[in-house]
Formats: sequence, C-alpha cells, structure tokens
Amino acid sequence: MADNASSIAILEKYGFTVIGETQGFANARGAVVRELELELA
Repeated sequence: MADNASSIAILEKYGFTVIGETQGFANARGAVVRELELELA
C-alpha cells in the first residue's frame, strides 16, 4: 500500500521502481486504499 513507506523504501533499495498507482479494498482495514504498482528493473 502507498502508505507503507518502510516497505516501499526496501523494495526500491533492491531495484524496484514505481510504475503506477491504483485503488483497492483492504479487508484488514475495511477501507479503500491506494496501492502502488512496482516493477523490478
């Protein structure tokens, strides 16, 4: 999810880049959340 800065930082450290953004429903949060799409370069 877009608000998980720690996980995004780790993924970027290992070569992933953000290529898009979408929305999805998170059952655990009971809400619609922003999700980032990442790609391994």
